[in-house]
Amino acid sequence: CLCSTTKKFKRMAFYFMNTLNNSLQKITLYPNLFSAQECQRIKEGPEGFKPSPVGTMDAYSLMVFDSQIRNSSSCPFFITPENFWVFKRICDTVLEANNQWYHFEIYRLIGTQVLEYKESQYYKFHTDIGTADLSSRKLSVVLFLSPPHDYQGGQLTFSHSTFQTPPQDQGTLVIFPSYMPHTVKPVTQGTRYTLVGWVHGPCFR
Repeated sequence: CLCSTTKKFKRMAFYFMNTLNNSLQKITLYPNLFSAQECQRIKEGPEGFKPSPVGTMDAYSLMVFDSQIRNSSSCPFFITPENFWVFKRICDTVLEANNQWYHFEIYRLIGTQVLEYKESQYYKFHTDIGTADLSSRKLSVVLFLSPPHDYQGGQLTFSHSTFQTPPQDQGTLVIFPSYMPHTVKPVTQGTRYTLVGWVHGPCFR
């Protein structure tokens, strides 16, 4: 009857009102999560930085690499017994942020790499989520490894957020949903290093 249907809709409305998430565009900051000495250890670990242009799909569904989108260099940062402490601290922090703010279904951190931005290098506005292997990215993490006096420019900037340009102090970890558009502005002097990675989970539906 109409009365029972109305009650069902009220219950549904109550349920949805109590499951709304106001943190889907939130940038979470953890200042001083790593010390200057620890950042230096992380930065010195990788060897053999290589150019890392972004791959995009052309009209024929073929991968085309475009250095006009990003012209920085990168080096994989694989988990080892020696650096397990880095992954544990980041993963523990991500779980804390996710439980408090995002409430995404997540299961692992992968794709970690150290990025090197030298003078005139940049990454234009983009999102970290995409197709195929990139479709399961849920949260992005950025750890600033360089002290601010080592470089100028290179600001991590978001297009929609309370913090459009969050602080980039050495040792600060930034966590944000992978679908948020962001950019790294050109470095004008020095060299900027960050550790980045992506937390994956079942694809958004």
